[in-house]
Amino acid sequence: MARVARGAAGRHHAGVTNQREATRWAKQAATLIASVQDAELRDDLRLRFDERAAICEVDGRLTRVEAERVAYDGVVAAVDRLRRDG
Repeated sequence: MARVARGAAGRHHAGVTNQREATRWAKQAATLIASVQDAELRDDLRLRFDERAAICEVDGRLTRVEAERVAYDGVVAAVDRLRRDG
């Protein structure tokens, strides 16, 4: 999904697409996902995070930060299950 980066005042930056400053939740998710040894599982968790955040933002009308917090919680739960169930 293409996105246009916005400045502090909400204005579009000319020519800047697909880039947003990573939120606290995205950074924490990336750190947690990086701790998973299996590359395929890491890819699945990254996709899960991105899709969940997008759905929460668009369909749930949450801010990006709120949507990424919800998605982060989902990644935490998934990693906990992986560690518990082996």
